[in-house]
Amino acid sequence: MATPRSGTSDPDKFLPLIPIPRKKRRPWVRFVMIGGSILLIAVGVAAGALPVVPGFVVAIPGLLLLGVSVPSVGRWINKQDAKLSPKWRRRLRPKAWRKGRRKLQKLR
Repeated sequence: MATPRSGTSDPDKFLPLIPIPRKKRRPWVRFVMIGGSILLIAVGVAAGALPVVPGFVVAIPGLLLLGVSVPSVGRWINKQDAKLSPKWRRRLRPKAWRKGRRKLQKLR
C-alpha cells in the first residue's frame, strides 16, 4: 500500500461527528440548547406516530444538538459513530461539512 503524500489526509481517518467543547458554555446557552434538543426529540417522537411524516428527520438533529450541549452525550455519540463502517461514516458526513470541519481543525 502506498503511503499518502504530505499534505493529503488519510481517507480512513474521520473527525469526530460532534465536536466536544473544551470550555464550559454559559449556563443559559446550555439550557437553551438542551431545551431545544428535547423539544426536537419530542417532536420527532410525535411525528413518528403520524403516518405522513417520518419522525427521525426531526429527532436526529435533536440528538446531535443534545450531544453538542452535553459533553458526555457527545462522547457517547462519537463512540457509537466510531463503530460504524467507513462507508456509513462517509454517508453521515456531507462533503461541505467535512471541508468546513477540516478548516476549523487547522485553525485550532
